[in-house]
This record gives sequence, structure tokens and C-alpha cells, in this order.
Amino acid sequence: MTKNSLKLIFYIFSIFHLIPFLYLLNRKEYVSNFYRGEIGSLWTILYALSFFIMVYFFSRIKFKNISFKRLEMIFSKKPVLLLSCLFLFLSVFFFQNYGLNFRQSSKGLSSGGGVLFMHLIIKNYVKILLFIELIYQYNFKRFYLSRSIKFILLTSLALSISGSLDIILISYFLLTLFIPKLIISMKSFKSLLLLGFMLVSIVFVGIANKIGVSETSGLFKLENFIILFEHFLRRISTWHQSIEVVGKEFLFSFERSQEIISNILKNTFSRLQILFGNNFEKPKIWSLSRYNYLLLFQNNTNATTGSSPGIVASSQLLFPFSFVLLSFGLGQLIRSISSLFGQKTNLLFDIFLILVILYPILSSPIDLINIFGPGVVFLFLLLISISYLKNNYSKLK
Repeated sequence: MTKNSLKLIFYIFSIFHLIPFLYLLNRKEYVSNFYRGEIGSLWTILYALSFFIMVYFFSRIKFKNISFKRLEMIFSKKPVLLLSCLFLFLSVFFFQNYGLNFRQSSKGLSSGGGVLFMHLIIKNYVKILLFIELIYQYNFKRFYLSRSIKFILLTSLALSISGSLDIILISYFLLTLFIPKLIISMKSFKSLLLLGFMLVSIVFVGIANKIGVSETSGLFKLENFIILFEHFLRRISTWHQSIEVVGKEFLFSFERSQEIISNILKNTFSRLQILFGNNFEKPKIWSLSRYNYLLLFQNNTNATTGSSPGIVASSQLLFPFSFVLLSFGLGQLIRSISSLFGQKTNLLFDIFLILVILYPILSSPIDLINIFGPGVVFLFLLLISISYLKNNYSKLK
């Protein structure tokens, strides 16, 4: 296991569990206005710590790499150009029909049928293209994507912003276009400035897609800094508090676990119908993210939204089987990604790996049972890209 693996495991544990636990512990009365369950429970941090100890253990075990040679052609020039242009077309459609408040509106995937679903899938493909681009620059000091492709993808992402993490994608595309040397720089000052900008942007978009851009702009004043910072801390605390509410519902309850898994499978069939342009009524609780939203928040009246529980809370379903399976999967995935680097990664790269590459898998892995969800496509594309990079490493060196 490389030092990069251990570093990533430590960062994930600290960002999503240790810091949130300390925040919840010291703001119990305030946070109880938003979250249900006991706030700052000691058992939640011990459970999270034990999970990441297992992740560390499994990341030290070496297995033979999976190869997807026949599928690696999707990262060659012609497919990249074709799918980039298609993404631009679909992003224009998204901008005209949905916009920034898509996730908070009453519109779901069914409102756009296969078009909207395809847009989400190609967006995941774009994340992987950026992943490969950054690795090319970091390891080989060369570019994978042409400038014209990057501009197409950057424009498309700007048109289809629907969540705060989209700002991360845009920021890194700008970085590869205009300041590529910063990607491989070990100097922390400029990296910290850029990360500070991204942090402010994430908070801004996270609020704006709920109350609107103009109203959010009025909040971003110096005197509101503490309020906005607390909003950010509360937001990143959802995964840790989810351990409390999900655990009380599912830990050692196979019946409840089987019920939610059954609903996810029913939603898989509903997604299949959507892809063929048919209407199909999905279950009232169609995912673990949806159920976590109902369990976690005091105000859970939104009929369409969900809140991802995170991989640690998810490991409580079908415990202890999922605990072992998910910690093993994460450990091996971190090992595979870390093996792509021949040197120590900098802070910018680590944040990218956590928020763009690992986050879609960490957020709600149980929901990946829905094979027609964008998350499954993302994981599959990620595995193909790792295979592509490893099989071409000697040629690129």
C-alpha cells in the first residue's frame, strides 16, 4: 500500500466523520433543529473509525487487476469527440428546461425521459475524462484532451450546473486549461487559495439551488461569514449523523434491510421503463438516499429529494455482511487509484480524487443495486479508465 492510499483514507475519515463529529458534539442544541436522532453520539465516531480501520486493512491486500481492454476504446479520440458534442447538445436542453434548481424542484428523471437520463450518464463520462486528463498532466506532463474538447466540456458543464459539486468540475477544467502547472505543484499557498475559492463557490451554489441566485448573493457578505461557514459544516455533517438514524433503523434488522433493497430493485425496473419512454410508478421510498432524508431531517416535506447517507451508514444494512463488503471494496478501489501515481500527490489532486472520483461511490453505495442509475455507470467507467491507464502506462511514460 502506498502513502497516497493511507492519506486518502485519512482525509475521507477526517472530512466526513471526524470534523463533523466534533462539530455536532459542540453544537448539539443548534443542530437538533435540523437533524433527528441523538446528536454527537460517541458510538457513531467509533463505528466510523472501525470501518476505516477495515478499509486500511483491505487496502494493503493485493489482488490481480481487472482488465477491460475491449472497452478501453471509449476513451479514444473519436468517441471522446462524439460524446463531448452530444453532451453540449444535452446541456443546452437541460439549461432551457431545468436549470440550477433541478434537484430541489418537483421534476425528476421521468420528466425528461431518456434525454435527461442520458445527460446524467454522459456527465459521469466527462468526470472520468477529467480524471484521465489530470493523471496525464500529473504523471506524464502531457495533455490527454485537446483545448477545443476542454472548451466544449467546460461550456456544457456551465450550462448544466445542478449541484454544488459541479463547481469542482468546472474549477478543475479551468485549471487544466489555464494553470496546468498548479496540478503538479507541491507549493501549498496557491492550492489553498484555489481550494478556498472552490469552497465558497460550493456553499454559494448549494444555497442558490434552493433559494435562488439573487437571494443567495445577498447573503454573501463579510458579516455573514460565520453563518455561511456553519452552514458548510452542517452540510458535511449529514453523512456522520446518518450513522445514528440509519443505525437505529437498520442495524441488526434484516427485515428492514430487505424491504429497502426490494424497493431499490423496483426502482430499477422503473428506470428501465423510463429509458424506453414509458411511464412507471416508482415506490414511495425508491432509494436509501430517499429513506435517509426522511429519517434524518426534521423538515422532510420535499416529496422528491433525497440525502445520501454515506458509505459508513450504508454499511449498517445487512450488517455485518455489507460492513465487510463495502470496506473491502473501498480499500481495493483506493489501492487501485493510488497505484496510478509514481509520486506523492498534492492537496489539489487529493481533493479532486475525493470529491469527484470517490464521492459518487461513497455517497450511497447500496443504491448502486439500481443498475440503471448513473452511479453504476460512473463506477464502471472508472474501472475501465483505471484499466486503460495501467495498460497504456508504459507507452505514455
